[in-house]
Amino acid sequence: MTTPHDVLLEVRNLQTVFETREGDVRAVDGVSFTLRRGEVVCLVGESGSGKTVTGFSIMGLVDVPGRVAADALSFDGLDLLTLSPEVFDGLRGRRIAMIFQEPMSALNPSMRVGEQIAEVIRIHERGVSQAQAMARAVALLERVGIREAARRARAWPHELSGGMRQRVMIAIACALSPDLIIADEPTTALDVTVQAQVLELLFSIQAETGSAVLFITHDLGVVAEIADRVIVMRQGRIVEEGPVEQIFAAPQADYTRALLAAVPNVDARRDPQRRLVGYS
Repeated sequence: MTTPHDVLLEVRNLQTVFETREGDVRAVDGVSFTLRRGEVVCLVGESGSGKTVTGFSIMGLVDVPGRVAADALSFDGLDLLTLSPEVFDGLRGRRIAMIFQEPMSALNPSMRVGEQIAEVIRIHERGVSQAQAMARAVALLERVGIREAARRARAWPHELSGGMRQRVMIAIACALSPDLIIADEPTTALDVTVQAQVLELLFSIQAETGSAVLFITHDLGVVAEIADRVIVMRQGRIVEEGPVEQIFAAPQADYTRALLAAVPNVDARRDPQRRLVGYS
């Protein structure tokens, strides 16, 4: 049984709206869920379903012309909607971290990767010298499986492969052992082998630190491997939620069944009806 102490993140009736010339667009429309400490919840749905905007709303990263409202948006008892910018900045990186979908655009191209990891440490831990922070950055690069970490720490983002850049992003996110990691499709641009390595790395660190993970993805194969619970989104709303075994074995919503049917199966005969295009 879940107790109030177990709940790390509570989202109730989340509304994220963007003002446009044609009127308001509800990217997230009444989303509600909880996330327990140490739990892995996968947020799934097709592109444009509101998954990433949900993550950005929790992180406080929705800018004008967007606006965020909710009946409750709390992290470990803190109301995220009423926190001052200074207090919220203190949470990001230290207690809530995000792994962004495209590391090449998320990393600062004008800073060496080791400096970017060290910066997170120095911002949140006063009194740590630059040399100490850099030593920890190198250790973090070693932890995420980057060889010759001291040399790689001096590299620019464009000098690293996509898989290595994503490992740097994981090092940044996990630098201070946050309570919550929001991972926004962190393996989308990677080949299958590197994807498996990155996932293994992320969840080995998650197991060590006890962090909760909100994993945003459209890859149902990944979901089957890592999730404790699954939340299915469509057009900004939740259409189904449940334990991963239940969602895959006995989905209740037509849309969830359509998503599962759309997964390629090399053994299945071609069926033109098994698609999401034009789904209503």
